Amino acid sequence: MTECRTKAIRRVISRTKAPTIVVALNGDNDVTAHIVSTVLVTDPARFKSYVEAIAGLAESFGGDYVIRGGCTELLEGAGVPGQRWVVLRFPDGDAARRFYHSATYQSAKALRAGAADLTMLLFES
Repeated sequence: MTECRTKAIRRVISRTKAPTIVVALNGDNDVTAHIVSTVLVTDPARFKSYVEAIAGLAESFGGDYVIRGGCTELLEGAGVPGQRWVVLRFPDGDAARRFYHSATYQSAKALRAGAADLTMLLFES
C-alpha cells in the first residue's frame, strides 16, 4: 500500500464518528492518480515533435487527458502568460509512474529539451 493511500485511509477513519472497518487492497479502483503539468512552450516546432512522439502513450498505460491546454482565466495570484496546463488521470500511481518511466516517454522527453519549460507533479488520491 502506498504512503498516499495509507494517509487517505487515515483521513477517512478520522472523519468517521462510528466504528469503521476499512479494507484497502493495493490497486483498488477508487484510488486514482493525476499527473499535473504546467508547460511554457519556447520552441513550437520542436515541441510539436514531442507531442507527436507521445500521441496515444498515456492511453496505453490506462491514462486519459482531463485537461490539455485550452483557455484559462487567471482568478487569483500571478500567472505566467502563455503557460499551458495538462492534467492526465491514471487508474493508480503505479500506472502513472510506468507511463513516465517508459522508454517511449523518456525518448520523447529528450525531444522536448529546450522546447519548453515544464513542471510535472504526480498526485495520488
